[in-house]
Amino acid sequence: MKIGLVGTEYSIQSIRALVAPQNIFAELVSYPCNVESVGKLVEQIQSGLDGIFFTGYFFFSYACRSTAAIIPWTYAKRTDNATIKALLQAAMNAVDISRITYDLTENSVEQIAGLLRTDVGLQLDNLHVYRYVDSNYYTISEKDYVRNAMAYHLENLSSGRATVCLSGMHEIVEQLKARGFSAFWVEPTADVLNLALNELSLRHQIRKSRKSGEKNQVAVISLSVTFSDCGIRSAQEYLLMHSVHQLETCIYNFAQSICAAVEESSERCFRLYATKEELGAVTGQFTQLSLLQEIQLIDNVTSVTAGIGFGFSPGSAKAHAEYGVRLARKRECSCYYIVGEDDILAGPFWAASSGKEEKVREVWKQKISQETGIGTVTLEALAAAQTRFGFDTVTPGKLAEMCAMTPSNMNRVLAKLEAKDYAETVGYQPLAGAGRPRRLIRLKIDI
Repeated sequence: MKIGLVGTEYSIQSIRALVAPQNIFAELVSYPCNVESVGKLVEQIQSGLDGIFFTGYFFFSYACRSTAAIIPWTYAKRTDNATIKALLQAAMNAVDISRITYDLTENSVEQIAGLLRTDVGLQLDNLHVYRYVDSNYYTISEKDYVRNAMAYHLENLSSGRATVCLSGMHEIVEQLKARGFSAFWVEPTADVLNLALNELSLRHQIRKSRKSGEKNQVAVISLSVTFSDCGIRSAQEYLLMHSVHQLETCIYNFAQSICAAVEESSERCFRLYATKEELGAVTGQFTQLSLLQEIQLIDNVTSVTAGIGFGFSPGSAKAHAEYGVRLARKRECSCYYIVGEDDILAGPFWAASSGKEEKVREVWKQKISQETGIGTVTLEALAAAQTRFGFDTVTPGKLAEMCAMTPSNMNRVLAKLEAKDYAETVGYQPLAGAGRPRRLIRLKIDI
């Protein structure tokens, strides 16, 4: 397998140094270039490669705008661990890390502040975090991006609002250091790089296996995005239009990375068509849909709900995805469900950070309790039993045993849940001898 490394010379060398030699399953070919020429370069080289690995989102975004992917693409992501590493480097150099100016596309201000609070131990009231956002946000495709970002960071550093800069671009870091300011490059970590290369290998193997004639399932991601009301004044209308443009760019870039087709079904509703194998390879078997978190970072977005549907035809996969969206909307938060053949469900999967996830779960639990009249302690016992024993369906008697409840009490609880569609009877379990068959119950509380 041959993978092309595309980006700046410095970034390519850094990535080569970080990738574990024992994990190199393919030939890595370096293609250093500048941002303006990346689209033309990729168009020329990808027919002779099995995958392309961009050194960062900057180059990946440029390529997406001008070239169609005919092989798997991915890029080196800057995770929380990479940010923590840069922060620790700054702290070890006696730099005040409570005042930060940065330009990372993968991290919101809330995420950076959260890292400083939970991982470094700083008080939230003492944190000052400033984020540079390009006028095109997720496209980051202006030729003067570096100049604009530099001006933003210099203003923050010169005024004293910030004491250190974290940047995903080495060029910015070097220019700031030359002017006497503290700046640190947030480089991708070795584990993330190795995982990304493994992802490219897996997607390559999937494509090779298709030649065997095995029928692949279609995967459809259905997305519904809501925005806050920006009013009708011209300036506010522009802000909303700008956010919608950012949304479209974000979705089309993600689709490009998985070689998916995009259908805009209505205003702010999208469907992405790919293969189940390809989508599974880039989403941790569908449990890590990073697209939702990226959309949440866009200004004025209040929520994004999604469904991932599978089927042996685009029509059935689309229907399953739409059902997943309807389930997600009931949550009244950003999340998604997975729906397969025979309406096999998984979810919800949350787009929020862990702290917000717990808050959303608590709100959902309270909502079920208010609708059904069942106490939250009982709901927690049901959820704990389902997690511990891993059942899809269960008889009322067995569930009562798992929860240390009497059968009569459990039947009353289940009746309340079924009345509000939080449980359903899906069949009956015949007895070995004479007697009435037992009901098979499926819980739908998801807490």
